[in-house]
Amino acid sequence: MARFREFYVPAGAGSNFLASKCLWADTVDSMERHSNSLTNEHFFDREKIGKSVTSTLDFECDDEDLISAGKRIKPILIELGKIIESISSDDDLSRSNYRADVIRGINELWRIDVSFQRDSFVDHILPEMFPNNTIPPEVLNKKIQAEDYFAQCREYYFKVCEMMNWDSFKITHMNPYDSISPRLKLPKDFKSLVVSLDSETNMVIGALQDIKSNNYDPNGYTHKVGTKLGKNFRCVEFADDSVSYRKIFIENDRYEVMKMYEFFDNKAYFHSNRQQIMKEFKEYHDNNMAVIKKFTPRFYERIK
Repeated sequence: MARFREFYVPAGAGSNFLASKCLWADTVDSMERHSNSLTNEHFFDREKIGKSVTSTLDFECDDEDLISAGKRIKPILIELGKIIESISSDDDLSRSNYRADVIRGINELWRIDVSFQRDSFVDHILPEMFPNNTIPPEVLNKKIQAEDYFAQCREYYFKVCEMMNWDSFKITHMNPYDSISPRLKLPKDFKSLVVSLDSETNMVIGALQDIKSNNYDPNGYTHKVGTKLGKNFRCVEFADDSVSYRKIFIENDRYEVMKMYEFFDNKAYFHSNRQQIMKEFKEYHDNNMAVIKKFTPRFYERIK
């Protein structure tokens, strides 16, 4: 039976680093796409199907229901995009590009985690954008239809993996009930793990996320920033188990680190390479602290 494992790591909390270490471990399939040593930022594949990356899914969808749904939803998504562009003050080029990619490749969405695509259509139509702080029923209905289509795409992905008996292991930022749809139907052998935060580590990852995306305040970060704790609490609530950011990186707790390797079936690799792994985790955290010291020195003085 195909197994599905999803690990939710908040933005700024080292998802790419954890993918390179815990998800791929001693395999050679993961290729670093690019990196920025100045900010200690790296980019690795964060989804593994069987023993390979997502290029395994190199065939056409033959599900008539999904194909028909794609034809039906396309004009609705186009309308939603126009609504967003006319009313949203925080819409940006990246979201616009995601929407354009969806329209062009409507039948290919099942191959990928559609969180960012869904977000670009659904999460940027808010009640406060309309009179009486109420989304009109016809717009709300379009949002729900879009959400359900993205869920249908992901459910077909689950179906393909089960049919081919491919395990699907992935790292992402949020649980699928928030990132895709609360009505998403999960497969049978599905387990989830989440990195939990406290108020202080939330400030740290918020600063790191802003620095690494070149959107930081050199004199800021004295209050909670970045990923909202409310979202992290929801993610912890939905997940089957959790690990602590503080224990992983600040305390360098080997049992907490081992838990992540075990989640992705790499516990034996951890035991064989424990000293080197713990050294790499400590170095990664030390490098992050050096980044904070360089770019936000006042914040560093507060947390060091």
